[in-house]
Amino acid sequence: LSFSLSLPLSLSPPVRSGHPVTTYYQVSLSILAVCESGSPISEAYVDNFTEATNKKKFGIDTNAVAALALRCLELRSLKAIRPVRNSLLRLALDLNCARDEWGSTEGIYSAGLAMQALLRNQEHVPVDLWDTEGLRQNISDAIHSGLFNISIAAAQLLPAMVNKSYLDVLFVECPAVVLDEAPVGEQGKSTVVYEIVQGTDSHRIELQVNVGSTILDVMEAAQKSEPQTFKFTKEHTVWGWYITAIGGTDAEPSKRTYWEFLVNNEPITVGVAVYKVKADDLIVAKFSTY
Repeated sequence: LSFSLSLPLSLSPPVRSGHPVTTYYQVSLSILAVCESGSPISEAYVDNFTEATNKKKFGIDTNAVAALALRCLELRSLKAIRPVRNSLLRLALDLNCARDEWGSTEGIYSAGLAMQALLRNQEHVPVDLWDTEGLRQNISDAIHSGLFNISIAAAQLLPAMVNKSYLDVLFVECPAVVLDEAPVGEQGKSTVVYEIVQGTDSHRIELQVNVGSTILDVMEAAQKSEPQTFKFTKEHTVWGWYITAIGGTDAEPSKRTYWEFLVNNEPITVGVAVYKVKADDLIVAKFSTY
């Protein structure tokens, strides 16, 4: 993997209209991975990367990964200290200024990466400026409500919760773990109602599903029962399954449309493959705009 990642980083990065032919998040993550593996990174990449961090306005996640990558470069002394340190200062200050955004319930998925980046740049932003009881309480509430049941979200948050970051991974010794046998699945059936709503049109079906079933399980049962009405398509993303179409109607990001899911009239806060339904739940897939 290190060899595969380092190949494109040994050349000048491909750009189009002043931007890399990818996202800056991916560039940052690649540089972080290659840096931690000890593989070489060309001066052209380091120059372009530090220049981009000074000129571009990144989102929180990209900002955080870029700060981790630059910190790794600084530790490896792959670049004269001043350009990297200046970029790190800017990124760390930007993350601290956005504290109310990534520390809120709405932006809590970005908290893990932001905290990791700030933990490794304490000389620029002291921990006590951002690591407050309110932040920890918001994170605790989000964990207990199931927001971090998605594996990638948990993986980003867990290091920060124990004051670690991705930069510590090379120094972690993992003890051998003997896993217990997987528990037997929950028994019994539950009755739920599944409905799709598009404008003034709606279709509803009552289903018997296994206890412990997810919304995705319900959708598959409905599709099997009435495929003409409830057929759907899905796409796997790093955040889990994303529903791309139901009943022949596509979600179109270019038109800002998507399929919103509600259970008992409340929007779900986790993915359809994670949310477990209960007896008598009303699950609604509503074609919506954002």
